[in-house]
Amino acid sequence: AKFRTIYNRYQDAIFGAPSNSGQQMALNYGFTNLFELKIFNRKDSVFRKVKLLENVNVMGNYNFAADSFRFGDITMSTGTNFFKGLTTLSVNSLFSPYGKLKNGLRSRAFATKENGRLLNFLNANINVSSRISIGQIRDLLKGKDIAQGGKTKAGEETLADLFENFGLNHNFTVNFDRNFGGRDTVLIDNRISTSGSIPLSKKWRLTIGNIGYDFVSKQLTYPDFSIYRDLHCWEMGGSFQPQRGTYSFFLRVKPGTLDFLKVPYNKTYGDSQFRRQ
Repeated sequence: AKFRTIYNRYQDAIFGAPSNSGQQMALNYGFTNLFELKIFNRKDSVFRKVKLLENVNVMGNYNFAADSFRFGDITMSTGTNFFKGLTTLSVNSLFSPYGKLKNGLRSRAFATKENGRLLNFLNANINVSSRISIGQIRDLLKGKDIAQGGKTKAGEETLADLFENFGLNHNFTVNFDRNFGGRDTVLIDNRISTSGSIPLSKKWRLTIGNIGYDFVSKQLTYPDFSIYRDLHCWEMGGSFQPQRGTYSFFLRVKPGTLDFLKVPYNKTYGDSQFRRQ
């Protein structure tokens, strides 16, 4: 078998190299819609709308200048939310209008002729993420509406109010890749964690994140810490990741006309590997 390698004389140039995709005269197309369900209430004779899928998007392109494979891959995406916005579902998928041969190569014929289907499935990603804060848990226990929220009256601050910005996060992701001529791959990510910030005073704030458990690797996820100090016209802060041995520090003017004045210092993962002090 003969293989062709494309060489670009500007590959190592300072400003980069132009794309190897060749001449482009493309027409982009897209379709966006949403699906709703109307529920009739017999008590007051009023229809109530329930959103099933939000922002159903279908996008692709057609390159008039290409000598073959003028149709590009087609992306489809949608999403919705449950439990008054606490849980979000998003789905992204990729399809090819061209057929696939048994060895996994793309056919010049369309999928309808080569494989007997309208489109060939290539990839899909499904993500379900949930977050509920300590304040929302407190409101649920008190029978309050979590969408409205609720705080104690002035002068009645409790320990729960101090951790009100903390939240429980759960993320579940499934990524499926179709490999024609080989084995399909499925990657799953399933973890739960907590993160949030604590106002130590009017000027100081402590943020703790990424403390949780990974159900796939069956191990704890270690935290990172950051601290912030308000210096009126300036601000100062730092972060520390004990598991990786990395940290950062900054002293800068608050965002505005002079925010280019800053003193950053950090130790990256590469520095920690080579024992930078």
